[in-house]
Amino acid sequence: SRIMLYKPKMFMSEFSQLAGLMLDSAKFIESGIKEIKKLDSNPKLTEICIHISRTENMADEIYHQAISRLFEEETDPIELIKWKEIYQFAETVLDICEDVAHIVESIIVKQA
Repeated sequence: SRIMLYKPKMFMSEFSQLAGLMLDSAKFIESGIKEIKKLDSNPKLTEICIHISRTENMADEIYHQAISRLFEEETDPIELIKWKEIYQFAETVLDICEDVAHIVESIIVKQA
């Protein structure tokens, strides 16, 4: 939605990586929601939470690289602002996915 809203002139390669991680996390959250019904001793649910946390950690690295490259290479201040906002939104989405994983983990602990 941010890409369509801001209409950046160029496409930054790091964004496709972040978009892939957002999609991956969303799919794992969907799987986790299906697995939460089988909460009693469900190792798959724990694996899903771990995967989402690892995905967010990878996203942090990509985000930092992208922001660094953006400030080094982008000369148009408007484009810089657009991409900074797009990257920050993607990072927020992935942080929220990790928050969901932490909530699921806390449910697992409380049920144990």
